[in-house]
Parts: sequence; C-alpha cells; structure tokens
Amino acid sequence: MARPRALSRIKRLISYGKFDQASRECRKYLDQEENPEAIFLLAVISSEKELFAEALTLFEKAKMLSPERADVAYNFGNLLQKINRLDQAIVEWERAVEIEPGHVDALINLGKAWYQNNKVENSLAAYEEAAARNPENVDALFGLGNINYRLGRYQHAAYCFSQITKIKPEHISAQANLGLCQLRTGENSLSIDSFSKVIFAQPDNIIAHVNRSFALLANGCFEEGWAEAEWRRKALSFELNHSKEPNWSGEDISGKNLLLFSEQGHGDTIQYLRYIRALDKYSATIQFVCHESLVSLARNIDGISSVRGFNEQPEPFDLYAPLMSLPHILKISDPVEYSTCPYIHAPNPFRLPGTTAKKKVGLVWAGNFAHDNDKARSTTLDALSPLLKLPDIDFFSLQVGPEEDTLSNSPYRDKIYNMAPQLFDYSMTARVIEALDLVITVDTSVGHLSGALGKPTWMMLPLVSDWRWFQDTDSTPWYQSMTLFRQESQSDWEPVVQSICIELKARP
Repeated sequence: MARPRALSRIKRLISYGKFDQASRECRKYLDQEENPEAIFLLAVISSEKELFAEALTLFEKAKMLSPERADVAYNFGNLLQKINRLDQAIVEWERAVEIEPGHVDALINLGKAWYQNNKVENSLAAYEEAAARNPENVDALFGLGNINYRLGRYQHAAYCFSQITKIKPEHISAQANLGLCQLRTGENSLSIDSFSKVIFAQPDNIIAHVNRSFALLANGCFEEGWAEAEWRRKALSFELNHSKEPNWSGEDISGKNLLLFSEQGHGDTIQYLRYIRALDKYSATIQFVCHESLVSLARNIDGISSVRGFNEQPEPFDLYAPLMSLPHILKISDPVEYSTCPYIHAPNPFRLPGTTAKKKVGLVWAGNFAHDNDKARSTTLDALSPLLKLPDIDFFSLQVGPEEDTLSNSPYRDKIYNMAPQLFDYSMTARVIEALDLVITVDTSVGHLSGALGKPTWMMLPLVSDWRWFQDTDSTPWYQSMTLFRQESQSDWEPVVQSICIELKARP
C-alpha cells in the first residue's frame, strides 16, 4: 500500500467511525514508519476509543513533532477536556487559534469552556469571533445566543436563535430559546407562536408547554394559559407523591375534605390565595399546606379550616389540588373575578418605632437572588437615594436576605428603620405593613402581600415584567391599591425613582 494512500484510508475510516479498523491500520503503518501524521491520527483514534493514557502520550509527541499544526492543538484540547483537564484544554485551544486565527471549532470550544468557568466576557468574544468567521455555524450562533440571553441582551439573543431556525428549522432548542427571548422582550404573540412550533414537533415537551402558558397569560388568554400551565405538574413534583387520594378536577366536593398545597414562590402563593373564596359555593372542608413562613398568615384567610407546614403531617383528606391549579379547575377566565382586596388580614398592626413624620413608607429594593430574572427586577438601595432625601418621611426597610446587609453600610442608614429582625414570617410582615401608609417595592412577595392586604403599594417594574403585570399600564386587576412604575429602558431605574419622588411629594 502506498504510504500517502494508506494515511488517506485511515482518515476515511476515522470519519466513518470505524476506530478499531483505523487503529489496526495506523499501528501497522507506524511499525514501518514513525510518521508525524500517523502519530497524530493514532492519538485521535485512541482518544475516541477512550485509551486516554496512550492518547495523552501520543498527543504530546505529535505536539512536539508538529508544533505549528492547529489541528493537533485543537484535538489535543479535546482530549484534555475529556479527562477533566479543562484549564490545559483551554491553553491548547488558544494555541490552535493563535496558529490559525479564526479556527471556528476551537473558538466554539473556548466559548463553552469560558462560559463554564464564568468568564462571560471571554466566552462572548470567542462566540462572536466564531460567528463572524462562519455566520451559518449553528453551534457558534447557539452559544452566542445563550451568552446574550444570560447577559440580558434578549434582542441580540433572539437574532441568533432566529438565524438558527432559518438555517436548521429542526433545531428545536433554538426555537424554544427564541420563544423565551420573545417572552422577555414582551413579544407575547410571537412567543406563543415559537412555543407552538416546538410543541408541534415535540408534543410532550413539558417546558415548552409551561413557557407557552406564561406567554398566553401575559397576552390575557387566561383560560387557555391556565390550562397550558397544568403541564408543570408533569415535571416539577407538584403532586403529593406520598398520597393515594385522588387529584381534584372540578367535580362537586360538598361534604369532602380538600387539601390544597402551595407551590413555586411565596408571591405566587399569596396571589393565588384569593381563589379560596371561589370554593365558598361548596360545603367543603379546606385545609392548606404551605411553607412554614406562610403558615401563620394563611390561618387568617377566610375559608381555610386548617393550615399545616410542609414539615407536618396533614389531616386526613379526600382529594387534593395545587393552589395554582384553582383557576383552571374552576374555569376562571377573567382576572377581575375574585380580585377584591383585602383578602388577607393581619391580626393587628405592629407598633412601629417612635415616628413623628407625616408619612410612613416601607421599602423593598431587591428580590430573591435565586430568581431567574432577579437581575432585571431588583435594584439597589443607592438607586433609591433621591427618594431617601425627601423630608417628612420615615422609611422602614422590609428588606430581608443578603441585601439587608447593605443597609448597615449605607449613608442613609439613619434615615431607615431596619424592620428585618422582626420579620420572621409573613404574618409579622403583614402586621408591619398594616402600620404603614405606603409600601414601595420591586416585584417581590412583599408587593403581593401589601396588595392583598389592600395597602397602597407602588411597585417598581423592569422594562419587560413578569406576565402578571402585563404591559403599558400603571394599574393591575390583581390589586386595586397597587400602582405600577415601569422602566422606560432596560436596567434604568433612575426615571422610575424620579417618578416615585414626584408622586410621593404630591401625596397628602
């Protein structure tokens, strides 16, 4: 066999995935001639066959013999990644790009590796270079889209995913991610269409159904949206798996004991507790299971017979349902229905620290950092400084969690009463809110609680808010006492705070 033809045959065998045969022929070749190309090919074959120790030795030799070859550096990096030496893999991929500027595959691998190492800017630069070199490379576009989405650059991300759907229409992940971007930019109808395409291709795609429900609800399609949201119960352990009792699906439960349980965030629970009133038409016993921090609060809601924490054994029951399934079960299609507030009552107002100011205002500037959109919805205490300079107002911080600590280091700490030490559960938070004149908050559970109590509440919202706040309106059907203050451009809270200052000065 002619030597060049032998190497070409080995390469074809590798491309066909016939690694055993390629290995035999490559070793036979090397028995006769120690050729740098054959050493490199056997290194690739050994890596594919997971003979990692041998592959490592061969790649080191290939690198020494052919230091100018980008393909050696690139494939050596791939091996190092396989054996969990990511930092060394990055060095080889960087070497490949240095040897061959615009090595798209190496750039894509660098984008992935730097993303994994939380070097987001490096990852972005690598993906941008890869996409610039090959605008139709789906992997480059997908990585670039994901990075832009993480950075909150949703329109940039949408462009990348949209391009992929044109190049490769069967790329379901790109179509789904496009739907998420459209949801984030408030293009709800387009988002519905994107998720519908995903569901057409994958009818049992649970995440697509759930995300489509958010787009439907944001578009005001409540009955269909709540029906679609039932798909969440297939994925996120929303059932009582330890229970043999049946799920309630809307049949007459007169004389029965119905167990409801909370799910997702505390704000979701507070918002959906309004639908307990819809059960008044049944002569049923309603018990409620929820997070410990909500137990005391829920005991003050009319229509609930007993409340247990998740760590307690519930009383015997006949049927059960997740709280957030009530609108679907009861076929509620209008958000105004059952929206009269207050539907939560604090047992008695808290006695606030000595205050002589005309206005007593509660503040929350940050939500739960684990929330997937917390970066957009939260602000900082410093951003509220124009508000804190206003005279004749006593401010009371209702902020809990890590952001509470910023208060002690703030130049405005003497202007704000820190109520966090008293806020050990939501019932206590409700008591403090009842003693205030107004609550100013970002989109958090405290906003829901204040609205459910019927307290005047001013909510600061990002440019594109959660589905329940809709768009282009300063009021909400969920809470009549709530006013919405929206960003005019992404991440810019200054005009929002200025609008609040103007309104607060005008408030009697």
